[in-house]
Amino acid sequence: MAAIGLTMILLLFSFLLLFRFCWLRWETLRTRMKQRLVLLLAAHLSLLLLLSYSAWPLLPAGQAQGAAVVERFLSALRDGDNQTALNLIVPAPEEEMAFIRIALSIQGNRPVRWEVTEPNSRHYVFGEVTFDDGQSLDLFVGLEWEWEKARWGITMLEFGRDLATSKARFYLYSTFLPYSWFRNGVIFLSAFCILFTVWQVWRLRKIWANLQERENLLPNQAHNF
Repeated sequence: MAAIGLTMILLLFSFLLLFRFCWLRWETLRTRMKQRLVLLLAAHLSLLLLLSYSAWPLLPAGQAQGAAVVERFLSALRDGDNQTALNLIVPAPEEEMAFIRIALSIQGNRPVRWEVTEPNSRHYVFGEVTFDDGQSLDLFVGLEWEWEKARWGITMLEFGRDLATSKARFYLYSTFLPYSWFRNGVIFLSAFCILFTVWQVWRLRKIWANLQERENLLPNQAHNF
């Protein structure tokens, strides 16, 4: 969260620097320069929106949505609404989804009571579940932000792992492009945009000054930014 906040501050500063340059020099710039600056401004605004979107899952409101997904998933299983439960799972390989469909269709695997923790910093949820057959087992759920759908989904699921045999009553591990990759990608693009903007403003300012000198303006006027 700190990395996103710092990147947003630097990107906003870069946007203001670029906007100030456009405000002061717009009338004297060539069409090509104007087009380049407009594209840079649009890139800044797009990246600011993407950074805001990336920060949402890390905010308290976003975390609360993750906890609600776990409750919705367990409630759907208790009510026998397997399709709703499956829709909350991030798409996994078909053989894994077939296995989880069979496991969820067994009457004895329906949870009737549960106690779960809030998602931790790694978006893991732990707890205990009592099933329809009366057995109480440990629960582990891994959540991932599906950035293309703007929602939390379940990527890891284990009911009743036996530490001695390392086997679970049933489980699911999904192969999904992590949200952290998306978040870090946006941060990287923002950092590149900031550096490119600083270099571009310096370069355009130098070109603008040279153009003004050709028109026999005083050096102080040409270099006054």
